[in-house]
Amino acid sequence: MTDNLLREALQRQADRAPDPDRVRAALPRRAARRTRRRYGSLAGGLVAAAALAAFAVPVLALDDAPAPRGAGPAAEMSSSASAGPAAPAAVGLRYRPTWLPAGLTERSRSVPLGPDFGYDGPVRFWKRSDAGAGFDMGGSRLEFGAVDAENGADQFGDYGQAVDINGRPGRLSPAPGDGKSSLHWLIDPQTVIFIHNVEAGVSDADLLRIARSVQPDPGQVAVPMRFGWLPTGMAPKLAQFAGDSADRWQLELTAYGKIPGASPPPTSEKDVKEGGQDPDRGIYARLGRSTDAPDGGESITVAGRPARIVIRDIEGPKPMPFQHVYVVVELASGLKLTVSSVLPDVSRDDLLATAAAIEVGPGPDLGWLGVTTR
Repeated sequence: MTDNLLREALQRQADRAPDPDRVRAALPRRAARRTRRRYGSLAGGLVAAAALAAFAVPVLALDDAPAPRGAGPAAEMSSSASAGPAAPAAVGLRYRPTWLPAGLTERSRSVPLGPDFGYDGPVRFWKRSDAGAGFDMGGSRLEFGAVDAENGADQFGDYGQAVDINGRPGRLSPAPGDGKSSLHWLIDPQTVIFIHNVEAGVSDADLLRIARSVQPDPGQVAVPMRFGWLPTGMAPKLAQFAGDSADRWQLELTAYGKIPGASPPPTSEKDVKEGGQDPDRGIYARLGRSTDAPDGGESITVAGRPARIVIRDIEGPKPMPFQHVYVVVELASGLKLTVSSVLPDVSRDDLLATAAAIEVGPGPDLGWLGVTTR
């Protein structure tokens, strides 16, 4: 019973964030919630602010020359918008484990850029070294998070077995046969550490050893990309690095907000059957050497760079008035910028204007990505 309660508490903390796949697809409430494609069980809230001086560069600044703002003749911004929404240029890691079992590879670091979007601290993911390649952070993994305490207390409560973590009380929820276990404790008056084993084959004894190895980490996760403009009501919420190595990586920023004038989400069974629409919307900006956008589309220019826009119908059991839209910009550095959302929740013009205003700074240090413990 207590094991289930702990997992529910962890899930409630993560579920303060909307499901990215549900937002991307803008599906009616009657559609089942889909498994998160990248984030597993997390998203973020504001942890630490840093000056935006690192972004003293023009739009799409990885290019070889300053590019003019604007995304071509079709990219007119909506009359109301969020100009240059604030977001930190770096987020502190707070703590780190100094011991991990052999054979784990760090595959992701996720940090919050704004409040009210799930975990309010940095979360790191490790996967087994034989896990499949790519950017999907679902499936088996080990999560390590440092999140804000609630009024100086461990918000996960006293679920699980009482354990000692270097003189501090913690709670261990052993795996009940499904391969999932958790450990959490208040490491200082402001911070709760949680370690979540999701079918990664980490024993309870090793969870305790990991916990007892945790030390302060003065390091930061630099976020070398930012939204310079967003449609009204939207704000930056999450940044995630994911990949296999320093050569194969992706940085994704999530912006999130409500659809202007949208009705409240349906609550009754009748409303659900009639296909009430969720009022949430998201924009996703991905920087990397590849793109997940479909091939083809219309050739355009965004901020002086060659680009294309691809629009595809969303498949479902019944026809739906929504479409996936992708803007793919070719940068002079060889990287690709992919900005995506759902029509009509975000208009074509607003998505193009968002893409044109994205700012990219110097490449980050990704020496940690893909490193395997021994």
